[in-house]
Amino acid sequence: MTARRFLPTLFLGVLLGAAGSAGADALRPMEAASLYAADARADVSRLVGLAQRVPDPTLRDRMLGSLGRVDARLTDIQRLEASLPDRPTRPPPAPTVYVTSDAELASILGAVQREPFSDDKLAVLRSATYGRWFTVAQVGVFVDAMTFSSEKVDAAAMLFPQVVDPQSWYLIYGYLTFSSDKDDLRRRTGV
Repeated sequence: MTARRFLPTLFLGVLLGAAGSAGADALRPMEAASLYAADARADVSRLVGLAQRVPDPTLRDRMLGSLGRVDARLTDIQRLEASLPDRPTRPPPAPTVYVTSDAELASILGAVQREPFSDDKLAVLRSATYGRWFTVAQVGVFVDAMTFSSEKVDAAAMLFPQVVDPQSWYLIYGYLTFSSDKDDLRRRTGV
């Protein structure tokens, strides 16, 4: 294939590829067009670099002229989208959360219980639970595993942000004996 046929074909393929790569199927048409325009604008700048290397001056000038017109149209699309009144859009999908399995829970609990000192127990709990999600009942297992009341409060407060069922958080207070510990946990979690 000659350079005269290859580069325009490449140009069209890149533009069509940009239109399909934005993943905007569920968006409003103008939002999708704006996303496509942003992707296509990046492709146009790469194509300008390629076109500037074309040895045939006539073909190079035609390609650069075409790319300039495409860039101007992309700017028009983005301006039009920006000028439209805000309309409600769909919220992004909620991230998928996987609750810690019973086997993982038992493994973490065993590691915590093997530590002789409270600071070490909390350090193991912190590192072993990083990036994991728990039910309130699972947090209760960890709270129960702690020896001292201050450890129990620390463990519960540490795991609170990782709870998948915060509406059941009130159950954690049943694992604490003293009112002062319950008050401390309420202060630390805001619940």
